[in-house]
Amino acid sequence: MEAPALLIFAAFFIANIGMATVVQITFLTMWTTHYLDRSFIYPIKLRISSKPLPLIVLVTGFGFNVMNAYLNSKYIIANAPKYSEIWLYDARFGAGLALFALGFAMNRHSDYILYRIRKTLRQEYNIPQGGLYRWVSSPNYFGEITMWSGWAISTWSPVAAAFCLWTVANLIPRARSHHQWYQQNFTDYPSERRAIIPWIW
Repeated sequence: MEAPALLIFAAFFIANIGMATVVQITFLTMWTTHYLDRSFIYPIKLRISSKPLPLIVLVTGFGFNVMNAYLNSKYIIANAPKYSEIWLYDARFGAGLALFALGFAMNRHSDYILYRIRKTLRQEYNIPQGGLYRWVSSPNYFGEITMWSGWAISTWSPVAAAFCLWTVANLIPRARSHHQWYQQNFTDYPSERRAIIPWIW
């Protein structure tokens, strides 16, 4: 369901590749790195899960990714003058790129820990250990919020900012729900863990 985010974004760039700037190609690389993993690599790992995906989740997720990829790629392509080589030296670009990379690494490592639980223990749920799970119940969500915050800063785009806010509004309630579920189902769940933000919440 996330493949449209990869394919539509890439299609916009292919159609305009002769006019693309270095900054725009960097944005393409950032976006496709995440969605190549999310669309094709991550689902393969989920095959060991016995939980079915509800059709409504598939349909709405597909639709959201179509619109999100269209809006983000359209904005970046349409604003080529803004994203000239000078943008490479803007503090917003550097800080955002660093945040994006950090968030991507946190998200992937946290998801790998969950995958390892399912693969080695052959069960859906157990208390995750290691990495940022030392401090929070949903470091994969924390990583994703960090990543899309970096995207919003590096592109300095209202479309990217809206996507970041959507991600926060979607993932924070889910993280809180997961945190409460762990506390209710595991009596030995670490009391020092927070839901999503280390040491805070």
